[in-house]
Amino acid sequence: MSQWVRHISGQGEKWEVIHEHQNDAAFRVKGKRLEIHPTLEHYLPKSEYVRCEPPEQWVDMTAGCTASAMQVYHGDLAIHIYAPNYRLRKVQIVIKPHESWQWVFLVERREP
Repeated sequence: MSQWVRHISGQGEKWEVIHEHQNDAAFRVKGKRLEIHPTLEHYLPKSEYVRCEPPEQWVDMTAGCTASAMQVYHGDLAIHIYAPNYRLRKVQIVIKPHESWQWVFLVERREP
């Protein structure tokens, strides 16, 4: 299982640790911003970064959902704003060629 670190303030991106030696003063990490240059290595000082839980992974379940009587369902499961492991997101999209904006809802499930 991979290890992750985050700034001690609890803010900012979570970074996946690639390598760590006990005597090193830094974590060697990879992150989303580094994927376009995978050969670059990035080091974060251990004095400012601590281990944390991995980031949550969400999967779009919208295609398998239906809506009825102002309720959203995934199969037979009613999706509420507080349903465990599910979330309902409202996003704005542009419709071309008229370039008009429209709101849509996405249903996502948290991966274990």
